[in-house]
Amino acid sequence: MTIDWDAQNAIFITNNKWQAAMRNEILVPRYYRVRFPNNFEIIPPGDERAKGGCDTVAGGKRIDEKIVQWPGKNKGQPRASAYDAFAFELMSCTTEGREKTGWMFSNEVDYILYCFASLDEDRLDCFLIDFPALHRWFFATLARDQNTWPRWRSDQINQTECCVVPIDDVVHNVQTEHFVLERPKVVRFCRRCSSTGVLKGAIGEFRDGEWIAVPYEEPCSTCQPVVGSTSHHR
Repeated sequence: MTIDWDAQNAIFITNNKWQAAMRNEILVPRYYRVRFPNNFEIIPPGDERAKGGCDTVAGGKRIDEKIVQWPGKNKGQPRASAYDAFAFELMSCTTEGREKTGWMFSNEVDYILYCFASLDEDRLDCFLIDFPALHRWFFATLARDQNTWPRWRSDQINQTECCVVPIDDVVHNVQTEHFVLERPKVVRFCRRCSSTGVLKGAIGEFRDGEWIAVPYEEPCSTCQPVVGSTSHHR
């Protein structure tokens, strides 16, 4: 069978673009700008500092971000419940002749920021994991019993192989911070009275990690004319 590596690369590019968008639209404004104001940098792909899995440097610490879609959504069949386990990569490729070890072996970072997207992609359920501590505990556990956790292989061409490790196992054994981040809301303002508010269906622009308000002409709740009044909104 001929393997279409161009098609596989196209899938990787699409996934990477989605993850970058989720990072820029939620992680940057809700986490990095709040926790590390003026003290973080997104590392571009190809940068020397990106080696070893680093996506962002924040507060002097190297962070590898893993942002995962709601289970089944990419196949058009989302399941009812969220993930309850992490997928820790042992082999990034198991295809014969292209074998490559996974990020559990190759990463050189301080933290893994592992985030699960909600079904509507308006929220990230995040776990900031101390990676050196995770690495020690994970491989020490496997050394005692290789069958501690089930293995999973992707159905993509590269057939990535991971250990499926319950979230509770990691949280109870490795230093982990758990938090939830909400997507910033679209805010619009009334041109007449300058009041602001979050409106259902409002339109805005997302620029550099922040929503940019867009003026609108309709009466707002603040300066809406009283019924029976001769005043009107201009």
